[in-house]
Amino acid sequence: MERLDYLERNPQVAYIAGAMSVELKWTGDSVNLAELGYSVALSGQLNHGQAGIARVFRWLEEKLSVNIGVPARRMASIRSRKRLSRAKFLDELKEVLERKMDEDDGH
Repeated sequence: MERLDYLERNPQVAYIAGAMSVELKWTGDSVNLAELGYSVALSGQLNHGQAGIARVFRWLEEKLSVNIGVPARRMASIRSRKRLSRAKFLDELKEVLERKMDEDDGH
């Protein structure tokens, strides 16, 4: 049943027995996860835009086994980035995704 459920939800991904039970853990900088959390919440991607920042942070912490901290303090540290892009992590995500697509396209 686990395999059928997995294949139904992920038709393009190979099934590996027991892979669904493996927990994922955030191993990057917690400020990066805060940046991602703010972006997801503020763009209205969860609960039809009704998920608040604190709830998104707690959900991410629970799901990824990490302590992000107080949302307002994290926003202050993100906003204080003056030398680099304030959305440094999101810029990095965009860059690696575009690089992967370019490689796949043969560019």
